[in-house]
Amino acid sequence: MLSLKKRERLKGRKSFEEIFNSGEKIISSDKRVRAIYRVESPVNKSFVKIGVAVSKKAGKAVFRNRIRRLLRESYRLNKSEITEHLPEELGLSILLSPYSFLDEGKKYRLSYFSESVVEILQKIRNSVNPDVNGS
Repeated sequence: MLSLKKRERLKGRKSFEEIFNSGEKIISSDKRVRAIYRVESPVNKSFVKIGVAVSKKAGKAVFRNRIRRLLRESYRLNKSEITEHLPEELGLSILLSPYSFLDEGKKYRLSYFSESVVEILQKIRNSVNPDVNGS
């Protein structure tokens, strides 16, 4: 199956609001992607939950959904950057969103967001678990 599992998804308005209100913000160096993350500990088993938010200001629904799918797929392909280095009994909720203005007329590809998502995952990994060297 080539999608995120149910337990890997961040769902519900309350979850999104908690992360927006109390999470730490990180922006990629190319200013394409922003992440807000929240560490939850202790938990029985370590987990990473991901959510994607695209503002209505970005454009029409079809365009926003495409951006959402691209960000989610970028995470799915690179989630080992963070999941393999997460300490035991630590939960992590991440909310990804585009940071810069997106041109609705442009056809964005996966490669546009991939490097930014990898960089953000490495920054989160290093802040959550400073013992691991960033490679």
